[in-house]
Amino acid sequence: MKKRLGIVLGIAVLIGGMLLAAAAAQDDPGESATVGIDVTVWQRVSDGAVFVSTRPEGAGWKTHNTPIDLSKLSGSGNFYQGSPVSIDVSIGGGLTARVDVTVWHRIRDGALFVSTRPEGAGWKTHNTPIDMSKLSGSGNFYQGSPVSISVTVERPLDDRAVLVALYHATDGPNWSDNTNWLSDEPLSEWHGVTTDDEGRVTRLDLDD
Repeated sequence: MKKRLGIVLGIAVLIGGMLLAAAAAQDDPGESATVGIDVTVWQRVSDGAVFVSTRPEGAGWKTHNTPIDLSKLSGSGNFYQGSPVSIDVSIGGGLTARVDVTVWHRIRDGALFVSTRPEGAGWKTHNTPIDMSKLSGSGNFYQGSPVSISVTVERPLDDRAVLVALYHATDGPNWSDNTNWLSDEPLSEWHGVTTDDEGRVTRLDLDD
């Protein structure tokens, strides 16, 4: 009976925590997280088409095979502004954040630059031109020197914070099974937690 009451209390705390998190989200978008991204640019020799490869910290390179559209003239008239490429980067705890990457082509000398934009924020241009002097092994592309970028993104308020509050409010260290609770494992790996395909909690089963 005592355990049943504990579970009921835990569910009540969970629901209350969700409400508090939703209310807090109106004023506080969450904690910040800084992530590293490597970006490189490829320019096809045959037609000058530009492509982008990205490598979030701890992951492998991914080349985005659609050429960057560089037909848009910037407001100053000094650059052609590339179409953005969106990538998802890990911010820990099974969460990801979206970052846009784009390329600028300076008209007077053809120099290429990279800009990044965390979701919901403004663009930041990295002012060192990309070195495009290296020819790829195939001879079909000029391969840009990688640009290492640190991007600050907002860590959203999410179910993890609510479950942590539940754990502390219901004496989690003394549960009969608290496997993976408070760990960096995905929430679906926490004992008794079921999530949907997007990682949102859909069910709690903390009974033996």
